[in-house]
Amino acid sequence: MAQLAAGDLSAMVSLVRDFGGSIAAVVRRHLRDFGQFGLADDRAVVDELVQEAALVLVDRAAAWSPDGALPWTWADRAIRHAVAAHLGNPAVTFDPEVHDVAADLTGAGGPEVPGQPSDELEDLARLAERDPRIALLVEAVRTVGSPRDQQVLWQYRIQLANGDPSPANTVAELFDLRPANVRQIHCRMRRGLRDLVTTDDRYHALRGDGWWAA
Repeated sequence: MAQLAAGDLSAMVSLVRDFGGSIAAVVRRHLRDFGQFGLADDRAVVDELVQEAALVLVDRAAAWSPDGALPWTWADRAIRHAVAAHLGNPAVTFDPEVHDVAADLTGAGGPEVPGQPSDELEDLARLAERDPRIALLVEAVRTVGSPRDQQVLWQYRIQLANGDPSPANTVAELFDLRPANVRQIHCRMRRGLRDLVTTDDRYHALRGDGWWAA
């Protein structure tokens, strides 16, 4: 923790290697508290959340005292929040009659998230209102991520499309995150979209659109 507080992020690797089991136990407890018993037994999900928890500890390393509780016990509430953010919103069936696509993209009428909607995002919202396939993509994004993670994904993709050489840094400033967090959210969202589109027939119209692929 002292190495992390000094800015040595390589210490995060040692933290996960040496204490990953203890951190995983905290993650599984929170997953079960949220009723996600299947995810608590899913090694891949738990491993990913252990990495999220490690990032939580990185962000708070300077405030931790070796005279107190173990780091993952001390940061238990912050880790719980990270688990909740990872779980995001429950999946719902898309219905253009009742679902406000523009609100999903720009944040209007929904939970407040950092950052401001860009002109490109507002353009996408207008397109989604006219094109069911784009609306389906917006719904897929909403299904696999929390409100914050959705906004991070859209802004990251916009920065890439605009030729930004460091999109993670740009988006990190918008959302008060670390660039590493932004990259992790982007990868997690792309992986979630790929899995959703390839396994759920409701989204079969998006198959073959590989913008989320490596």
